[in-house]
Amino acid sequence: MIELFYSNRTEQLLDALAGKVKGQRAAAHPLEPVELVVPNRNMETWVRLGLAQKLGVAANMNFRRLEQFIGDIVDKSCPGAYKVAGLDIIEAAILAILLDQETVSSPDMEPVNRYLESAGAAAGNLAGSDQAHSGADKLLLRDGADMRRVQLAVRMAYLFQEYSFSRSEMISSWRGNGPAYDQHPFADPSKFDRALASTVAWQRALWRAVFAAGGILEKNPPPEGGRWITLDQLIDKKELINKIRTAELPPVHIFGVSYVARLFQDLFALLGENHPLFIYTLNPCAEFWEDVETERAYYKRLDQEMNRREKRVWAGTGETGCEDPFGLFKADNPALRYWGHPGREHVRLLGELTDCDFTDKFIEPAGKGLLQELQKDILYREPEETGNISETEPHEPDESIKLVAAPSVRREVEWVADEIWKLMANDRSDPPLRFSDIAVIINSAGRDTYLPQVETVFASCHNLSSSVSDLPGIAGSRIIEAMSLLLKLPFGRFSRAEMLALMSHPAVIARFDDITPGDMAALAEALGIIFGAGRADFEGTYIDQDVYNWDQGIRRLALGAFMTGEKSGEERIFKADQGKWLVEEVYGSSRPAAARFGLLARSLLADARFVRDSKMTLTDWARFYTVQIDTYLYSEEGTDERDRLRLLRALAKLEAMDLGQEVSGRVAAEIAGRAIEALGSGRGQYLAEGVVVSSFLPMRAIPFKVVFLLGLGEGLFPAAGRRDALDLRAARRRAGDVDPAERDRYMFLETLLCARERLYLSYVKRDEQTGDPLQPSAVVQELLHILKQGYLDQGGMKAIR
Repeated sequence: MIELFYSNRTEQLLDALAGKVKGQRAAAHPLEPVELVVPNRNMETWVRLGLAQKLGVAANMNFRRLEQFIGDIVDKSCPGAYKVAGLDIIEAAILAILLDQETVSSPDMEPVNRYLESAGAAAGNLAGSDQAHSGADKLLLRDGADMRRVQLAVRMAYLFQEYSFSRSEMISSWRGNGPAYDQHPFADPSKFDRALASTVAWQRALWRAVFAAGGILEKNPPPEGGRWITLDQLIDKKELINKIRTAELPPVHIFGVSYVARLFQDLFALLGENHPLFIYTLNPCAEFWEDVETERAYYKRLDQEMNRREKRVWAGTGETGCEDPFGLFKADNPALRYWGHPGREHVRLLGELTDCDFTDKFIEPAGKGLLQELQKDILYREPEETGNISETEPHEPDESIKLVAAPSVRREVEWVADEIWKLMANDRSDPPLRFSDIAVIINSAGRDTYLPQVETVFASCHNLSSSVSDLPGIAGSRIIEAMSLLLKLPFGRFSRAEMLALMSHPAVIARFDDITPGDMAALAEALGIIFGAGRADFEGTYIDQDVYNWDQGIRRLALGAFMTGEKSGEERIFKADQGKWLVEEVYGSSRPAAARFGLLARSLLADARFVRDSKMTLTDWARFYTVQIDTYLYSEEGTDERDRLRLLRALAKLEAMDLGQEVSGRVAAEIAGRAIEALGSGRGQYLAEGVVVSSFLPMRAIPFKVVFLLGLGEGLFPAAGRRDALDLRAARRRAGDVDPAERDRYMFLETLLCARERLYLSYVKRDEQTGDPLQPSAVVQELLHILKQGYLDQGGMKAIR
């Protein structure tokens, strides 16, 4: 049984969820958990806090993501028989194939082999012939092939999973040894771009090497027993379907998912046959809007229905001499037409599950401001006004929608901070405005530029309280940041800057109380250390003496512990079989610092050489990195220790991906680095400690009284809709497919709907390097067009800027 709830307000959906949870708990055992599926951590926090306010307590609730939820159902329905292969195991399997030179050398995989050889084998030829490159340079070039293997494995794991979600027919053809390409996913094979033929062929060959009978996943079953299965196989396996239908599963609540692939719609239908399934979805429009056309489709239809002359007349005046008894030329609601495509298809697919039977939770926006009027017109699917606004009664401009063009990123953020303080000072509402009622949402493309500015400006602006989510994994944690430097060290040039950045890092130097960062920098300068681990790094270059590198510097320091040097007036050069060096004399209080410096540097260099030269299983690499954490990094009680445990959990990904194959240190470091980056980070407690700051994606469909949307410059938002050369889905679009541009446009629509009182939009109006003028994003210009056509006259348009 599937029960579907629609609303234009997330709060109304939460009320419906709270009512269902309350009724479920009244009829169930007190210890039975409530199963909830949410799209991200931010939504999970918002739902948890909301249920606690409405029910008095929000305990014993099991929050999961959609893929994890389906995997858990398979585990519960067929214990020990099947296990869903997640991204990590698919990535590991693809990587194992790419590391198998025999498989990669097959004819179908020739493009992949060329791609890898262009970074690997070419570097090997360079090492033997080009004397202008040092040993470190040659090693760096050799590592290129391993880096490409990891990057390609990550990308193809994502695509193969997406194919299983939305191109099950193509996957079935590949699994059954069918043709590499047919009518799926291509509409007309005769028009199929032959330039894609080799891409389809090698992807099919790679897919079969991983998933087909006799593939690597079959040879490496789950540790718990059984066999790996992909989500698309759930629909095809009758045995598995019957077990899911007859399994005893608790009611499941799916909340706040904006759109999903067609496969999940089919799985919802399967689960809803015999189990309670409740779906709570934000729907922008209370009216039937599944026939709303996109902008491109709308103008294509105009081209077909109107001759060119009349189209020009219509575009200029809004009038046409041609009769239009059926409203063929009447523009639909522009916001839905510009930005609503993914949501429209999601609503249509959900409607198919329930035969359009849903519970209506729509509510008219409160207030008379421009923002509320725009939301109301979206709710009731009011068409676009194409006449002259001066002939109708225009709306009065207000502060509910405002566009700001700033001269720089810093000034943009400073304006936000000033505006927040003004709002708080002038607030007379009941209940009063709180900092946590305000969201500052940053375009994801500008996250790394904006977030440091936000934190700096907010701190300097009367210490404006804020919580920041969606930070990169290394941000805000000295333990994780130091581990990231440790992973990168073996594959750099061992320059003074690289080594000292790690050696003097607070998480490393905190272990020592007898040396400071200044001492380390002074020693490196005195020892003449520039770059290179040892003399071998200078082979093939014009530097033929043992100078500038770390080995010679540490050796000079060690000799100075028991020999005299320049400080005592001794200028003789010490000679040995390995070479000759000037002694760097150390004595007195400087000896402990010099000893720490030499020991730490020597240990780091030895570990780096081991990483560069060794091959081990991923499990062994995980143990090695764990030892490095305990050896080099100092963690205090509290935040440091929590971050250390998070770091260890991230490194556990290496063990989860271990298929028994030995890999190089470069491969292990790339996987570990990606796992650390994926950790995510934040500062402050979300929705509880001040203004909520986040990037666009995790803020989806969460309501706030005031929303600031930053970084909406031309070309920055929405994401470019470029065709991905590796993604076969781009050859023919299907219902449920969402490209990056459509994703961003729908997020903009959701953000507009979730702003309760004010929506502020901002962008940088000049290039900070050249001074050239910049325009706002396409979505901002579309919003301005909507306001100009149907809401404001020219004076009002100027007022909102």
